[in-house]
Amino acid sequence: MRKKRKRFLLIICYFSLLMFWHCKVEAKVAVWYLPHPDDETIGMADAIHTSVQNHINNYIIYFTKGGASQARHFLRGVDGKKYHLTKEELEQARINETLAALQVLGVGPENVLFFNFSEGNIPLQAAIRIISLYVNLFPDAIHSTVSYHDPHEDHKILAQALSAVNEIYKNRLTVRYYHVYIYNQKGPLPKNVATVSVKSPEIKRKAIDEYYKWEPTNGRYAVGAHSTPKLFEHAKTAEYEYIDMRSTTYRSMSKPASFRLFLNGLGLTYQITHRFSFGLDWEFNKQFYSSPRVEFSFPDRIPFIQTKGGMGFCGQNNLWHWLMGMELLDNYFCEYNFFCSGGGQIKLGVVSKW
Repeated sequence: MRKKRKRFLLIICYFSLLMFWHCKVEAKVAVWYLPHPDDETIGMADAIHTSVQNHINNYIIYFTKGGASQARHFLRGVDGKKYHLTKEELEQARINETLAALQVLGVGPENVLFFNFSEGNIPLQAAIRIISLYVNLFPDAIHSTVSYHDPHEDHKILAQALSAVNEIYKNRLTVRYYHVYIYNQKGPLPKNVATVSVKSPEIKRKAIDEYYKWEPTNGRYAVGAHSTPKLFEHAKTAEYEYIDMRSTTYRSMSKPASFRLFLNGLGLTYQITHRFSFGLDWEFNKQFYSSPRVEFSFPDRIPFIQTKGGMGFCGQNNLWHWLMGMELLDNYFCEYNFFCSGGGQIKLGVVSKW
């Protein structure tokens, strides 16, 4: 009798494990890879909520905690009082408001993970390894991140990383790239950007409202509202969320060469590594001359702006010079050259990358 009972229990355990394993394998999963807290609510809140409504398990992976935001220097309460937070306090404040927004969307804190990479300096290979880990765990999941065409270095890195992993899997993964900064754009949408109607606008508005809450005693400082107020305002009333349908192969995202045109000349730049690039300018000032230069790109901590430094050699007067400059929106640049002998030169122009 005992043998029969044991056998019966073993059979029940076997089928229970089989059913558990089957459910685990067959469970629908969506993994969201995000550079900063608040990107999820601005660019894909409705997509996340819809995914939850469709009984999909959602895992939200953040690569930074957002501690480098300049908002911590100008936080102001409803009473007009200024608050200055440390980097650690700001990170916790951003985590608090992000977890609250995700709770509105239906995702609990147990499904959220924060890495602590430096903003503007997420290593591409590290991002590829982390995404590969989740792809190995959930190969049939929907894997989503931000768009390569967002004007922020961290966004570009994650888009490149997901695309690189997709190429490893011979483009068999289900991947999506959501625009975040597109809500500030005026005029017609770029080509190959798909619009997805917001199905639950009231839920998205409630999630965005979490970034406006001012409750210092609970670690809530409305960081999102201070950091990118216009972006939140536009996203709050937007009828759509936007998916990038442009070429998303890793190679197509890598644009090592760029052409620049300025007031008295033109130039070419070739990116040697993620940070270093070599350039050559041809300038026209009564006569034609060339000026080689080497540039270093600093970590991108301010949206829309990429700062650079380096040195070059001016072919006109045979002088070495230091240079400092910035690119705005990937399309415009401003540069100042400091000549070793004294004096300087300003260059303003446009940039085209390919």
